[in-house]
Amino acid sequence: MKSLNRSTQRSQRHGVYAAGATISSFALFASFCSNFPAIRNVITMTLVAVTLLTMAVAVPAATNVMQSSGAGTDLRKQALSLEQSGQKLKAAEAYEQILKADPSTRMVLAPRLVAIYTQAGETNKTLEWAHVVMKTNPDPQAYLAGVNAMLGKYSEAQAILEAELAKAKEPRRKMLLNWQLADMHEKAGKPEKVAEALGQAHKAVRGTPDEAATQHRLDQHNRKHNRTESDV
Repeated sequence: MKSLNRSTQRSQRHGVYAAGATISSFALFASFCSNFPAIRNVITMTLVAVTLLTMAVAVPAATNVMQSSGAGTDLRKQALSLEQSGQKLKAAEAYEQILKADPSTRMVLAPRLVAIYTQAGETNKTLEWAHVVMKTNPDPQAYLAGVNAMLGKYSEAQAILEAELAKAKEPRRKMLLNWQLADMHEKAGKPEKVAEALGQAHKAVRGTPDEAATQHRLDQHNRKHNRTESDV
């Protein structure tokens, strides 16, 4: 039994830390891609994407947790079955019962609950569990901004990102936050604001290896909206 519990905990850590490692390598990948135009054409490297990955990475890990033996096995199987059959909110209720009985599952199931409640449009429950995830997320404020954006709470997301930008000192950090802000404005249907955020991202990394990637992304946006540099 102890061996199985240790295996489950390793699975949980692997899933959550994988998402954290993705955030830490995110900017390095941007720099690498800046040297390859073919790759640059398809990258959408933003912290919003990392937020989605943080949610998605919990799915296989959650399956491992649900299938492990021990106390509450029947409830775990029930929760997994409910989710697989599309009964998301009932599955979420079961996941919350599991978390209450076994807090060690939090790192896996809390992000899963955020994903489920987001899909269901349950704003309050989404934010409740997002704040739980934030306690162990490597970039909690950017994560919260991403969740707010997915809920359509653009003003809240913008306020969070702008507060982080006001504190940011490292050029690459400014670039990533501005890219996330640009993606949020894109989703909100504000191309002028997108251009502004992309321009700020480019300005932040001038003279660094990331400059080419930011210029490419700004150029792509301008071509899409028939803008010239004098418009920016």
